Amino acid sequence: MEALSTSEIQQRLLNQSKTTIDIAIIGGGIAGVGIARDAALRGYGVALLERGDFASGTSSRSSRLIHGGLRYLEHGRLGLVHESVTERWRLMKLAPHLVAPLPFVFPIYAGERPRLGTIKVGTWLYSMMAAFRTPGPRGSYRAAALGNLEPSLRQAGLVGAASYYDCATNDARLTLETAIDAAQCGAQLFPRTTVTGMSKEGTGTALEVRESISGSSAILHARVVIVAAGPWTDEVLGIARPQTPGWLRPTKGAHIVLPQSKLKLNHAIVMKSIQGDHRVTFAVPWITHTYIGTTDTDCPNPDDGLTATQHDVDYLLNIANHYFPEADLAPRDVVSTWAGVRPLVAPHDEVAREDVDPSDVSREERLLTYDNRLVVVAGGKLTTFRVMAKKTTDKAAKLLALQGIVARRGGATKTRRLPGAEGLDSCAALGHRLASDHPTLPSDWLYYLANRYGVRATAIANLAAQDRNLAEMVPGCTTLRMAELHFHVRDEFATTIEDVLLRRTYAHFRTADNGSAAAEAVANVLQQHGFLAQSEVSSAMDNYRRRFTSLPS
Repeated sequence: MEALSTSEIQQRLLNQSKTTIDIAIIGGGIAGVGIARDAALRGYGVALLERGDFASGTSSRSSRLIHGGLRYLEHGRLGLVHESVTERWRLMKLAPHLVAPLPFVFPIYAGERPRLGTIKVGTWLYSMMAAFRTPGPRGSYRAAALGNLEPSLRQAGLVGAASYYDCATNDARLTLETAIDAAQCGAQLFPRTTVTGMSKEGTGTALEVRESISGSSAILHARVVIVAAGPWTDEVLGIARPQTPGWLRPTKGAHIVLPQSKLKLNHAIVMKSIQGDHRVTFAVPWITHTYIGTTDTDCPNPDDGLTATQHDVDYLLNIANHYFPEADLAPRDVVSTWAGVRPLVAPHDEVAREDVDPSDVSREERLLTYDNRLVVVAGGKLTTFRVMAKKTTDKAAKLLALQGIVARRGGATKTRRLPGAEGLDSCAALGHRLASDHPTLPSDWLYYLANRYGVRATAIANLAAQDRNLAEMVPGCTTLRMAELHFHVRDEFATTIEDVLLRRTYAHFRTADNGSAAAEAVANVLQQHGFLAQSEVSSAMDNYRRRFTSLPS
């Protein structure tokens, strides 16, 4: 999707206000864009409204795993596990460049519960519930063998470990590619657009909206409105139905990032909190870094949960130092942090109960309709977003049918690949092909592009081949080159420095200065594409550095 000028943004909003939309979706996280994609595939007229950037909330702040939830077996949530492992297998087919097998090791120490035998039975059941369509084999290790595989792991009292596979993902790019595919299917996407009011209008709803880039305001008309606002569901529901009780019990999950020079792992390691809450956390290898997460604490105000505090950092470092004592990790070793808020749905009898542990609140979604014109969905997991989108669109379809509007075609999200996977045989083969087509470009970079963007890497390679200046590295980022910046702004809806460095590339999390050195290059590209005036470049850089390049103190 090519970048739009301010006048084009205004015109799109004006055009949309002249018609009645079948479905208006509020929220551009993984749930919202998944619904937009599903509904557009069925032929409905769809408009999606997101007040910030796509995935700027929870959907870029997860633990970056596509998983069934091994620990949910302990709580008897077999239906959730089965649905999750089924979707894990499906996403490996639909987005192989974004969902990759990741081996996990669950170490067990003397005196701990559950015992090693119990965990081994659990991993077998986990595989069975996936019909043994797993990303890799399960197994077990004796203590000595595990010490050779993961030498930094604490050896004292180590009995052995069970091993299994789940998948790693790029959560922000999974959301973004789903949004791009929704647009390709006909959905109208309006990032940076805030819903400021809603009112009944005949059998539908009038939505007052304001677009922040152009400053335009408009009234949009929709037959059905879907609220998929994640942690902000109660806030949006309050606009639509001020008397409706809140749905959520939001919880905060924080993560820390360490350089591999401090903690190098070959597997993701399952760890249990040593601080009495028995929370399961992970240490996950992440190319040149390792990240550790996550916390799980109540967070009544979602806006307060988007930053990791010093307490969060200390909590995770204490767990990591228990499992990896020779690493001797300290706050100074933390390169970056991220935190997000889970939009967990609180059962009515638990909303006000503080004795229910946050980790015990269900991860399953909740879906309700109001007045035959409003659908609200909250909860759920990143892994099961496609199923959640289908269920939500099914509900909206029933409401549209009451108004005589039926689907023009069948949806196909079970089999339709995301844009980067369309025609992709393998990332390795694509990398080889790009290297053959562009022998003057660095081959390691081309293989990196193939693994990150799938077939969409071709467009980036072509930009660099056409203008060798775009093959130059971005200052401060050893893998990021100028062609990528132009691609993100031109084709991927990026309109701020934050969009590029936090969500399109993750450069913020993997550089010692949190992307500060790269901010100028990004700002200049934004200026070239019309999203910043020349006079705004300096202030945009300063704003990014002030907001995103400081750690908890």
